[in-house]
Amino acid sequence: MRVSLNWIKRLLDRQNLGISTENLVDILSRRVAEIDAVQRTAEHLDGVVVGRVEDCQQHPNADRLRCCQVDIGSDGSVPIVCGAPNVASGQLVAVATIGTTLTMPDGKGGSAAITIKKGKLRGEASHGMICAADELGLGDDHSGIMVLDGTHAPGTPLVEALGLGDDVLEIDNHNINHRPDLWGHIGWAREIAAVLDLPFTDPCDPHWQDSGAGMQVAIRSDGCSTYCGALIEGVDNRPSPQWMVHALEAVGSRSRGLLVDITNYVMLEVGEPMHAFDRRHLAGEMLLVRDAQDKEAFTTLDEREHSLTPSDMLIADQDKGLALAGIMGGIGSMVHDDTTSIVLEAAIFAPERIRRTRQACALATDSSSRFEKGLPPEAATAAINRALHILTELIPEAQVLCRFHDGRLASETLSIPLQPSSVRRLGGVELDSQRIPQLLTRLGILADPNHDHHYRSPWWRRKDIGIEADLVEEVLRLHGYEHLVEEAPRMPLQVPHILPERRDGARMRQALSAAGWDEVQTYVFTSARWQEALAWPNEEVVELVNPPAADQTVMRRCLLPTLLEAAARNRRFLDRVAIYELGRVYGRCIGQAPLNDEMPVVAGLYCAANDDTPLYAARDAAITALAALGYQATIVHGELHPRMIAGRGGILQVDNQAVGWVAELGRELRSLVDSDDRVAYFEIPLGSLRQRLRQQPPLQYRAPSRYQQVEREFTWVCPENLEYADVAKAMQQGAKKLFRDLRLVTVYRGDPIDEGHKALSMSITLGADDRTLSDKELSKVHTAIVTTVERATAARLRG
Repeated sequence: MRVSLNWIKRLLDRQNLGISTENLVDILSRRVAEIDAVQRTAEHLDGVVVGRVEDCQQHPNADRLRCCQVDIGSDGSVPIVCGAPNVASGQLVAVATIGTTLTMPDGKGGSAAITIKKGKLRGEASHGMICAADELGLGDDHSGIMVLDGTHAPGTPLVEALGLGDDVLEIDNHNINHRPDLWGHIGWAREIAAVLDLPFTDPCDPHWQDSGAGMQVAIRSDGCSTYCGALIEGVDNRPSPQWMVHALEAVGSRSRGLLVDITNYVMLEVGEPMHAFDRRHLAGEMLLVRDAQDKEAFTTLDEREHSLTPSDMLIADQDKGLALAGIMGGIGSMVHDDTTSIVLEAAIFAPERIRRTRQACALATDSSSRFEKGLPPEAATAAINRALHILTELIPEAQVLCRFHDGRLASETLSIPLQPSSVRRLGGVELDSQRIPQLLTRLGILADPNHDHHYRSPWWRRKDIGIEADLVEEVLRLHGYEHLVEEAPRMPLQVPHILPERRDGARMRQALSAAGWDEVQTYVFTSARWQEALAWPNEEVVELVNPPAADQTVMRRCLLPTLLEAAARNRRFLDRVAIYELGRVYGRCIGQAPLNDEMPVVAGLYCAANDDTPLYAARDAAITALAALGYQATIVHGELHPRMIAGRGGILQVDNQAVGWVAELGRELRSLVDSDDRVAYFEIPLGSLRQRLRQQPPLQYRAPSRYQQVEREFTWVCPENLEYADVAKAMQQGAKKLFRDLRLVTVYRGDPIDEGHKALSMSITLGADDRTLSDKELSKVHTAIVTTVERATAARLRG
């Protein structure tokens, strides 16, 4: 949003605001909305002033030059040599003074910057330059110097004399999304008058009365709540007055003729988009606001053709569409240079309908951005009345033949209670009981005469002012947040209640991150192809009514799709990816009240270059995560998803209760992200974890041993179907109390290992809390491990 301070001054009927632009920006940022930048218009004219030619004589040494004496104000009269044929004594002219830099045409289709200096031309002194319009960027005329009208005093800056200089405030749209009134200059004028305590007369008149005949409108779409129009004859699309052209250009809008300029001017002033139809191109006397037909073709003013759907709306006559509602007018009904009769229209549309059309048609406009914020019905009537006032003022011969409408003309008036004590209670500021209504009145929020300590929200603020706290906020911001007194809150000290789910998640997060896994956050949306690949039942899947993207149409039923996509992206840059996420999955009735359709889970995914056994890393991470909660988990055989690799995975159990699963992904799933790696995945539903298990055991602190631990590596040759877990369990039993840790080093198949067999290299860590293990103890436990494994399994120690 761009706000012209000259525009604000016109609305407040003031030559100046009594405050510097820098200080105004500061106070507005603190009390209204953050101002991102200030742009000064016509900066290229700095140093150009009004001069009066006091004397003009022929140059003694050049036929086409004249020696002038020019009064430029405080610097007195200076000599200037000028070559323009129309320069003459008594003229008011534009003078570029010494030190001024101008960017002028270079005669070759380009431009060149020159700095004005003292000098001589053909022997005569010249201390400045009398300028033509094109030399100042104010037109294309180079036939002579620019002669000014009026009675401007010499030395007056040219931008002031021509009304060009302006400070334009730039505000990020996100800062005012909740304030539709601030999408127009009247809203900003009201706010500036309030914070500076200046008088303000609102030019908006929201009152409406149908009159005359010649046009009607019928709303036949639930996406439109208000439509107002007026039929005017005797207009002409003459050039707009300079004050309007300068105002539009200051905020980035180009003049397109008076009739279009008025609609743009009112939109930028009131915040309500408008449109003008050429009456000659309307069939009949009835306008319709209707839903578009499926695949109905419509060409907008930018000459783009759109294929519409019933979710789009059209303003139409009995034969054709005239405008894409809330977005842009149509190519066939726009005003022309010879237009003499127009229909002005303003309407209120449902924000979600406009947003949907804008996205579908890829057509964002000033109109759509305002309608998407949600406008009150009074904005439409105020805009029409304001446009008619300006139009009849600029074209006195214009006649308003008909005013017509359909739908609501006003929104419900809200009476909001505000006790003076609430300002102290909610804001910590003690204000006099008379001060509060004074501040609110400056914002147009008036006391309700029918109820004590009640205020009526004005029509332009009913979107964001509805409860007592809203009024307190208005009082505080206008009073000034800098006046708030720092005070420590007084409240009873008590230990905050910690949600078990959040505590468990924090412990798991700490354990997995300490194990070298990276936490990620992925989108909760995924695509229908994952639903098909993972065979999610249709009756359980939550589909999106308004998907943010074509590949994000359903809510994820598990974290596998989004984690696998994240891993595939990261594998392009990393040799190893070990990621986990504490997130939520969604499905019909999968959770617990009150969140019946969602469930918290922790899930992880592992893959690495040339790693043929990613399952073990995923399994160890899952066991580590559960151990962080005090649970000792094991993996047992169980039925897994058919898209997982058979025999490479299992069910996570605690106390014979299933608490999750871990598996290696099949090729079909990996192919969806073009991954050639072997990938393993684990998932633990946190929501049902406590319901399935006994009371969580307290975590036991175990101090690290002061004595050195010892690692021993064993390589076992065993049948292919012997599971790692069976060998690991036997090794742990053989080590007894000296066991500290166990990890898989490698799995080998091939020569010289017999076919149908594999070699498992496993490293076991041994230690004691009270001593360093001797060689004799290590030899004894080595023998015990070998004996236990060979008795309990078919594995044999490789010689």
